[in-house]
Amino acid sequence: MENTQHITGTGDDIKLYPTSAFAVMLMIFGNLIPLIGVVFWGWTVTSVLVLYWIETVIIGIMNVPRILATGGGLKTRVFIALFFIVHFGGFCYGHAFFLKEAFNAKPVFNSLFDFQNELSPLVISAIAFFISHLFGLIISFFGPVKYKDREPNTQMFMPYGRIFIMQFVVLIGGGFVQILGAPIAALIILILLKTGLDWVGLRLSEKHTLLL
Repeated sequence: MENTQHITGTGDDIKLYPTSAFAVMLMIFGNLIPLIGVVFWGWTVTSVLVLYWIETVIIGIMNVPRILATGGGLKTRVFIALFFIVHFGGFCYGHAFFLKEAFNAKPVFNSLFDFQNELSPLVISAIAFFISHLFGLIISFFGPVKYKDREPNTQMFMPYGRIFIMQFVVLIGGGFVQILGAPIAALIILILLKTGLDWVGLRLSEKHTLLL
């Protein structure tokens, strides 16, 4: 039987949730994708950052059914879900614009919609990310019925803390990798750093702070 540990501080208690082996496997699988891309497909730092942008979009998509499944009236849930789509969509648009300007990512973004040839490794990786997060939604959210007593406005903000921290670290790290000329070793370190952040996000859930 798994035990939930509590770390008591000066404020509200912080819960340290046991992480299922399945959730850890999904996290490792998702982070192996860019690692394979760097080692075997010759991805640059720009390709890796665009893939992480795609993951951010997927996290936002997966939050919509989470919001709709929470407590409260149907009209409230639908309104908050629509507001989240617009708000989070604006965040993702600004993030994409920054990548295009700072990392010359426009050709990489354009390649995502080039359907004349076979699916690119980046598109295949994006599909794999989507499947991974979909399984996470089903197993880790709907499985333990986490939504039962959660307010829709609380759920709406759940992804932001984790994404802001992750993207800040990844973008700063990506900038250093680009300055260094994007050697494979530096890219691998960046991917491992992001994996570590994902693991922390998976393990820790604070009662009133929105890291997950």
